[in-house]
Amino acid sequence: MKTTVHLELGKILATAAKRRAADIHLVAGSLPMLRLDTGLLELTDAPVMTKDLLEDIKSELLEESQREQLERYRSSRFVYLFEDKVRIRVTAYYQKGGLAFTLRLIPTVVPEMSSLGLPAAVSRLADLRRGLVVITGPYGSGRTTTAAAILQHVNLTRSENILTIEQPVEYLIVNGRSLVVQREVGRDVPSFLQAIEECRQEDVTVVLVGESDEPGVLKATLELAAIGRLVYLVMNAVTTLQAVERTAAGFPADQRT
Repeated sequence: MKTTVHLELGKILATAAKRRAADIHLVAGSLPMLRLDTGLLELTDAPVMTKDLLEDIKSELLEESQREQLERYRSSRFVYLFEDKVRIRVTAYYQKGGLAFTLRLIPTVVPEMSSLGLPAAVSRLADLRRGLVVITGPYGSGRTTTAAAILQHVNLTRSENILTIEQPVEYLIVNGRSLVVQREVGRDVPSFLQAIEECRQEDVTVVLVGESDEPGVLKATLELAAIGRLVYLVMNAVTTLQAVERTAAGFPADQRT
């Protein structure tokens, strides 16, 4: 039997999908809010989020390990499968001492690059055989979607051994002409750094490294590209200059020239 909170979540998710919302914000004392192209929209036909309701949502969405992570680090990010058909990226966190959530619907199908309105030059990034490609931009600009679309193109057109290292894994990529292995940090491997180091010794030709602030990841990613792998790196930087600065900051000062 579906609980009341499950039914309410279903209604909110259905509305978000219909309105093509980028994010859903659930904060105590406020109505659920959708992030649309035009700004934030309150869902006036949904209940106001109370502390008790948010606790019920936590019980609905979080597994025991995720609850432990939330209590330890005061935040937890993961993907939840709603009713075995809708994938949601969930960010649970605390604000003003109380729970809050940001939800994002993940498309079930990896989009084709041609459907994203990307410059023609981006499509050529999927034809590379080695090197480093940094995918950056502000939050909500489609970094993860762009990376997934590029990888899907590689997957469908070439015979490669593809590895993704993400936290969490958002888009599920099914084997095409390539073999695709997707490792989620915290579930399949303890850290980004360990996953990168392990793939140096494996038959992996194409690697996607998801957004991470983990120490040493940038340096290890560059070293992986330097030994002949094709590496796509998703970075939290607004501009190309910021991406370069962040990359340089990952090395000691005497190694930045």
